[in-house]
Amino acid sequence: MGKKSLKRERDNSNGGSAPSTPAKRRRQVNEDSIKTSKLYEDLAAESDEVRLGAAKQLILKFSPQNRPSSSAAGQALNRLIRGLCSQRKAARIGFCVTLTELLRQLFVQHKDSIEGLSLDVNGIIDLVEEKTKIEGNVPGQERRDHLIGRLFGYKAVIQSSILIEPELSLECWNTVLDRIFGMARDIPWLREECGMILCEAVKSFRSKPAPEQCIQELMQRLASFQLLNTPEGVAIWLTVQVAFPEVVLSEHVWHKKDPLSKRERSRLAKILKEDFGNMLEAGTGGTIKSAAANPNPLFAWDVVLAEVLERDERQRSRNDHTSKLQFPQFWIDTVDSNLLSSTASHERKSWAFKLFAKLITSAPTWAIPSLFSPNMMRSLVNQSKKGERFLHAAALASLKAIQFRVEREPSSAAPIFLALTSKNGNLDFDKITRTKTLEQIMLSADDPTLATIVRQLESLVLRPGTQDQVTADLRRRYIADMLLNVVRGYRHYNNTKSRIDEDGFWLRNILIILVENGYFVPVSAAKSTKNPLPPISEPSRKMFQERLSSCLSRLLGIDNETGVSCALSIVGMIRFRALNSKSLDVALQADETVAKTIDKAFKTLGAIAKKVSISGKKASAEGFILLYSLALLQVYDGDGDAVLMLNDLDVSRKSLLKAKTQSTEQGHDSFVEILLTFLGNPRALFRKIAEQVFTIFVSEITLEGLQSLTDILDTEENLAGQRELFAQGDEEAEDASNDDSEDASDIEMVEGEPADLDKGEPDSSNSGSTSELDSGESDENSDDNEDEDDEELAQFDNLLAQALQTSKPTPNGDAADEPSDDEDMDDEQMMALDPHLTKIFQEKNKTASKKRQREGAKQTVVQFKSRVLDLLSIFMEKRYSDPLTLQVLLPVLRRTRPSGNKQVADKSWKLLKSYFDSRAHHKAPLPKPDSQDDVWKVLKGIHEEIKLGAGSNLHAMACSKASLHVVKILVGLDKGNYSEVVDVYSRSQKEWFMDPKSTIQPILFTDFQNWSVTAQKQQKERRSDAQDSKSEQFVVAPPSCGSGSLLGRHSCAPATSLTKLPPRCHSCQPVNPNDPRLYSFTPTLTHLHINFTTSVARNRAEMACIHVDAPGKCPAFCYLELHLPGATQSVYREDCTQCFDSIVRALDDPSGLDVCLYCFNGGCTGERNHSLLHFSSTDHPLVVNIKRTRKKVKRDEPPQKISKLAIAAETEADRYDTTTQVKCYECGVDDVGKSGKLSEVVDAVLKASTFARQEEVKAWEQELTACEHTLCLEQDTTRQIESQSLGHCSKCELKENLWLCLTCGNLGCGRAQFGGIGGNSHGVAHTTATGHPVAVKLGSLTADGTADIYCYSCDEERVDPELPNHLLHWGINIKDRIKTEKSLTEMQVEQNLLWEFSMTTEDGKELKPLFGPGFTGLKNLGNSCYLASVLQSLFSMPEFVERYYLPGKAPPSAPHPAEDLETQLRKVADGLLAGRYSKPDSDVTVSENTAENPHQKGLAPAMLKHLIGRGHAEFSTMRQQDAFELLLHLLKLISRSQHVAPQTDPVDAFRFVMEQRLQCISCKKVRYRTDENENITIPVPIRRIPKDDRMEVTDDKGKEKDKEEFESVTLKECLDIFTAEEHVELDCGSCGNKAGFTKKTLFKTFPAVLAVNARRFELVNWVPTKQDVPVIVGDGPFSFDAYISKGLQAGEELLPENSDSSKWAPNEAALSMLEAMGFPRVRCEKALYATGNADPDAASNWLFAHMEDPGIDTPMDFNAESGPGAGPSTAVDPEKINSLCSMGFNTPQAKQALKETGGDVERAVEWLFSHPDAPGDFDEGNGSSEPKKTTEPGSDKLPANFQLHSIVCHKGSSIHAGHYVAFIRKQIPNEGSTSWILFNDEKVAKAGDVEEMKKFAYIYFFRRL
Repeated sequence: MGKKSLKRERDNSNGGSAPSTPAKRRRQVNEDSIKTSKLYEDLAAESDEVRLGAAKQLILKFSPQNRPSSSAAGQALNRLIRGLCSQRKAARIGFCVTLTELLRQLFVQHKDSIEGLSLDVNGIIDLVEEKTKIEGNVPGQERRDHLIGRLFGYKAVIQSSILIEPELSLECWNTVLDRIFGMARDIPWLREECGMILCEAVKSFRSKPAPEQCIQELMQRLASFQLLNTPEGVAIWLTVQVAFPEVVLSEHVWHKKDPLSKRERSRLAKILKEDFGNMLEAGTGGTIKSAAANPNPLFAWDVVLAEVLERDERQRSRNDHTSKLQFPQFWIDTVDSNLLSSTASHERKSWAFKLFAKLITSAPTWAIPSLFSPNMMRSLVNQSKKGERFLHAAALASLKAIQFRVEREPSSAAPIFLALTSKNGNLDFDKITRTKTLEQIMLSADDPTLATIVRQLESLVLRPGTQDQVTADLRRRYIADMLLNVVRGYRHYNNTKSRIDEDGFWLRNILIILVENGYFVPVSAAKSTKNPLPPISEPSRKMFQERLSSCLSRLLGIDNETGVSCALSIVGMIRFRALNSKSLDVALQADETVAKTIDKAFKTLGAIAKKVSISGKKASAEGFILLYSLALLQVYDGDGDAVLMLNDLDVSRKSLLKAKTQSTEQGHDSFVEILLTFLGNPRALFRKIAEQVFTIFVSEITLEGLQSLTDILDTEENLAGQRELFAQGDEEAEDASNDDSEDASDIEMVEGEPADLDKGEPDSSNSGSTSELDSGESDENSDDNEDEDDEELAQFDNLLAQALQTSKPTPNGDAADEPSDDEDMDDEQMMALDPHLTKIFQEKNKTASKKRQREGAKQTVVQFKSRVLDLLSIFMEKRYSDPLTLQVLLPVLRRTRPSGNKQVADKSWKLLKSYFDSRAHHKAPLPKPDSQDDVWKVLKGIHEEIKLGAGSNLHAMACSKASLHVVKILVGLDKGNYSEVVDVYSRSQKEWFMDPKSTIQPILFTDFQNWSVTAQKQQKERRSDAQDSKSEQFVVAPPSCGSGSLLGRHSCAPATSLTKLPPRCHSCQPVNPNDPRLYSFTPTLTHLHINFTTSVARNRAEMACIHVDAPGKCPAFCYLELHLPGATQSVYREDCTQCFDSIVRALDDPSGLDVCLYCFNGGCTGERNHSLLHFSSTDHPLVVNIKRTRKKVKRDEPPQKISKLAIAAETEADRYDTTTQVKCYECGVDDVGKSGKLSEVVDAVLKASTFARQEEVKAWEQELTACEHTLCLEQDTTRQIESQSLGHCSKCELKENLWLCLTCGNLGCGRAQFGGIGGNSHGVAHTTATGHPVAVKLGSLTADGTADIYCYSCDEERVDPELPNHLLHWGINIKDRIKTEKSLTEMQVEQNLLWEFSMTTEDGKELKPLFGPGFTGLKNLGNSCYLASVLQSLFSMPEFVERYYLPGKAPPSAPHPAEDLETQLRKVADGLLAGRYSKPDSDVTVSENTAENPHQKGLAPAMLKHLIGRGHAEFSTMRQQDAFELLLHLLKLISRSQHVAPQTDPVDAFRFVMEQRLQCISCKKVRYRTDENENITIPVPIRRIPKDDRMEVTDDKGKEKDKEEFESVTLKECLDIFTAEEHVELDCGSCGNKAGFTKKTLFKTFPAVLAVNARRFELVNWVPTKQDVPVIVGDGPFSFDAYISKGLQAGEELLPENSDSSKWAPNEAALSMLEAMGFPRVRCEKALYATGNADPDAASNWLFAHMEDPGIDTPMDFNAESGPGAGPSTAVDPEKINSLCSMGFNTPQAKQALKETGGDVERAVEWLFSHPDAPGDFDEGNGSSEPKKTTEPGSDKLPANFQLHSIVCHKGSSIHAGHYVAFIRKQIPNEGSTSWILFNDEKVAKAGDVEEMKKFAYIYFFRRL
């Protein structure tokens, strides 16, 4: 019998035999199932609209009305409940809403309507429990998701009302309550959500039937589950109490059943704070579990605070005044004294800030003042004023909430402002917090509220809250500043003119406050409430006057009518109160004459205002109203000259009235004098009115009035000039210079003169190079002044010598050889001498005062000239066709001379340029003077003036444009004048050509040539074709053309064409440059050298170039061949390699940039034309000229999204319009046709990565290696991952930043990254759960096998050598992959390029940027601030300036400029010092209503950084580096570079000699040794201040700890420690004693520049940590005399030469301690040797500071080293000599270097580079001859006084992180003394907190005086 089959046979329904192959049952997937699945997916969407739409469709689909099957409905319920366990919050919400509504449909509205559905309410509850049950050992996050899903299931059951409808199911209700309360009790982190669900349930029961029984059950369980004393229990209690007041509550829980009772306040505060310590649940004795930290306050706070406010609101509505409102005290008890107490954690304080922010936006207005409680205000101030505070962001969010409330409800501004400035607040709240909160509140208020605030401030002026006069003055100043800021910032001045006289109008109230306190004093009989206490001091009165002036200045800027109305109203206020007020008296005590003048002026002013016109002109009336008003204000200010001004005004007014019948010149002249008087006032208001009135009366200005203005420009800038301008006598000038004028708001030096002078900066597009102007800038009188100073100093020395009866100094500075008595003076002699010394030093003070007087006079005259130029600019703009404009040209041109003031020169140039451009823009007719003689005089005067420009390009351009303007006038009058014009130019050109020393610039002739050609083209009659086809004419630029170029485009050639040089390659025969045929002259331009004729320009495009396709045709170029740039070859297509001109600066130089098509060097094509210089040095003829301009993009459509297959990133083509043109310098062809290989090369150049970006990516690239986890990777069973599974994260919907686990194939999203790339860290979570270590980023896969690999076990980027195989394991073929996302390295580069640093002062104001020569910033290349700060410091020193800033010399002739250190250093010097690139960023626009100025773009020293870091392990990266280490490295590179005479090594200024003295403790014999240094590193003692609780800082666990603070130390203390005597352990070879030696190191010579590195590091847990120890360094001179070595002294005995004392041995105890730390023995020995061989702490600090030294692990023979004192060693290793000789040094030099450095080859190389003139050691014997003496660097002359020149500051705990900036002491133009300038990368500004920064500087640069 056969075996019986165990399988059951299939029944045959047809009764026949079964088929041999039974059919498989397949799952049918229809369209309906797909749609349903899509709906479930949409339930989890982030979009509310999509989510609710899907919920609606599912509810309709399974609604009983649609008759779904019972199985379908059951499956829907199952799926909805399972969906509640999703990790995504959006999914939980979507599924919960759908489940709630579906349950209501199934069990309430249509119960039992689905046939076969056996589920009831109990079944639903059990289903929720079953489907959310946690099975097995699941990760913590998944467990949390299931618990939250279960709670949301119960929430859906409650909200669906199936528990009470259609009938109450008390059993089910109790079951749900038991489960929710159980979760609340046992799972603290779910307790808040449980409480919220129950509170919502109670609220929903108010409209439901029979809820009371349910509420009773709920309250019983609240007690039984021990939740009464929790925030959630309080919230439930209050909710029940409000919703169901009839429900009986327990008597013994809260006093009077009210948690808000005053008696329960303390307990309630602890509960809301979740302070459950020692709190037992009533009746149970059990403790309450604390929940996890929560960043947001619990919902119970909202319930409690809302109830308190509601009760108070009801009391207010009943007008019940019998009891106080509860909220103010409740806020103090529960929030202020609870959450903000001194013991509260940062988390609880954060709660307080968030509660404040919520209530300040929602609380009723009456409750707002209560929120500003004492602790809240204290915390708000403390946390907002410092960015490093833990709750700084929370405090700022609170301030933003205040601003939001005021903007939404302007009427709330008054109570908020009052709360911030009184009681718990402070008037200077904005200054303390460094915000603009009060200012913004006032500006956001409506007019009635603003009036209320102004009244409050007025009361504070009268009663500032203090009797101390100084404090009262300060507070009144704050108030006045607030009022001024409101006037300045107010934005709705629409109806001000009509409202200025309206009582109660806020602006009128402000003006009244300023008027009454500025010009009046209270009378003795006035009411005490109107008298200010303490009284208004005289400085405060002056301050109020100045603020009033500033307010009027702002109001004048609105429009003329408003300004005039306000000015009239102000003087009206003064007049009215002076005549009618019984409580105020005018502060000005005027005599009868002055009073009459004032009365007359007021009558005249009233008449003008009433008539509203003068001679029929309304504008004239407005002008006189302004003048009279300001003159009267000046009179009341106490200015005596203002009275005379009123008389002059009367004369001018009358002259205008007689204008039709009589000459008015006298009146107009006096009118101009009045305006000049206004200009002389330092206040901005007077200058503005002068300009405004001048604009009105500009049409009335006569020749005499104009000359009054131009004559001022020729005034000398000294004391005599000041006296001439202001009619001062000597005594007046001296008094004026000695006045200490108070800082006045309306003098406004920031908004006034410096700002105006900055406006005069020439437009970069036409300014050319101003380097010559800068370098030649000097005061004509400076030498005289210096001579006077020297004479005065010599006179002082002589008087002092005579008084002291000492020898008189001789002319050479040495004392005369006269016998002197060694005895000191006795007391009587000293007493007799005292009066003489007093008199002498009084004379000395007078001398110093005169010097300040001269500097002040120069500054005054310069500022006055600047203001006059503003008036002349108005005149030229308004009367551009008037012949009188010709009279302005020569005086203004004289101001552009380089010998004058630079700011005045720049403003003069801008005036002329604006005039010429404006005339062209308006297409105005040229002036037509009556007499041509005057015009010829002007033209000839201009040609004489250009000879006085000293080679200045700015002066030459100005003269050239002015000359052309005059030429156009003459030719326009008579074309026959052209011939004589040519003669004038010819005479100038002859002088230029014949005189090699001529300072005339060729631009004069080239501009005239170009204009002539243009004018000729515009003539109607054209020349015949025969004349046009004349042969080509060439020009050879004479050697004396002054262009500074070797050949190519000279400055004497037009900018529109190339100068044709003698051809070098026609049949390979060069043309003789002396051939006279090369020189020709165009007949129409007699006596002028001629450029190409117009026919050449027309035919040049048709010429062919022989160098494109056939380089072999010309033997001279047979070695050249066009080729594509290689993958690693640098292409300099954005920047010139020899200057910072670039195609990015298209507006600066529209001629573009040339890129050599052979070596791809970039060269500018502007005035310096480095492209042509490159051609002359390399013979590379072909270049591609690239011009680029930024596109103006209109976003009509949304930007294109990233595709799946490739990155559609923004390219250069998206941002710029680029044009290219190939040129050949050899053939002179401007537009070579692009064909064949040439086209390919040009395209490759445009597509190649630029040098800067290549270097950035290279430097950021990390050296990635494989690890054990990638090498030993074990993968799960192989499987094919479908492509759709690679579309998004397996845990969320993210489709980018996806990481594939190489172990199991899971796809998870990564961490969120900079640049806006999202991530939910599901990849990290997968690794944490599974331990799988390695993942690959899918978007980074490339076909060549590279990708981003990350090992989570190592927490590092790695490489996977078997990546293709590992991916193939999961069915992914890497050859088919295309990179779709940026790599981590690329994103890091992009992020570092976007770094920004703020520039604000302590009070939050933006630092004003500086521009000009020496004020150029350096762009941050990504962690390059350490380089920028060092470069700025070095190039501020004269030695570096003289060495590398050579504007008059051609750049070095280097074949590869980008690789030449000399070229790049000169490039940086030119960029930083010339001022050419120092101007505001044109891409940044700011509001017209603010004083904010954009900063510079900054220069990018990428090429120099590449050279400095080349071959260096650290500086070649883009990581942050030690600025001091860079300084040492850079100085070494500069010293090793070539310095051809007469140039010297600038590093010599840093070099000096330190002398070390060793003395045996036993025998007292000594040895001296000298070492050459370039810097010193001083130790900073670290002494901690006792703990102080002023700083609130938390540790990692959130516990408070005190921030460490350190005692300040002085520079002298650090130097004393540095030079102190120390003990070293050495054996004395002379006496044999082992007691050791004392060692002391002092200066033998001093350098010109002393670089000092302050080391503030100490070991913290074996990690070197920088401590913020303040080092006090003053700005004044500091004497180093005490630190100079005295050398061998009489009586000292030297140790013998053969002594063994130099045999050094390490201290064994210290050595063993260092080795125990893990340091190698070699390093430990070096550290002990360098630090004195005694202190292991000092040695460990030395080790951490030198861990990166290249030779740190190289063994060293410490006993082979010997200094000059011991004699050089003669044992020289021949191999070391050979090694040095292989570097190019000769044998004697190598010997000497090795002997001087103890045989250390590396130090020997440095020694050779620092001693290039060393003669060498020619001794072939045993070294018996004496060593040759060399000159020691530095100087040993005393006194050695040094002054701080610059500092490099560092912020951060490590030198390899944080940020570096530089502060440099520099002279700001037009300022009398030097100032500290902040260089923060590209931002340059006058420093505001330098005193604080000096305390924590990292490097100090001192300069010897």
